[in-house]
Amino acid sequence: MSTITADQRVSQAVRVEERPVPEALEWGGFGAGAVLVAFGIVAIIMGFSGRATVADSLRAGEDCRQRRHDSRADRQGSEGRRSRGR
Repeated sequence: MSTITADQRVSQAVRVEERPVPEALEWGGFGAGAVLVAFGIVAIIMGFSGRATVADSLRAGEDCRQRRHDSRADRQGSEGRRSRGR
């Protein structure tokens, strides 16, 4: 007399056919997720880089404004001295 368990009956009765398409779609989903994560990381890095670029540009602009302001003050000061000296 042979003993057949319920698990053996189910596995014998239901033969699961391997379908390559769902497996390929599953791997494609993992690949797409990895690509999205990579894009996110690159976007964050570019954001920090852009922030630094803008900060540098603003600092350069402040230097230029400061120079212009100083040169105007020098011109106004020299004009004032000329008018007082006459």
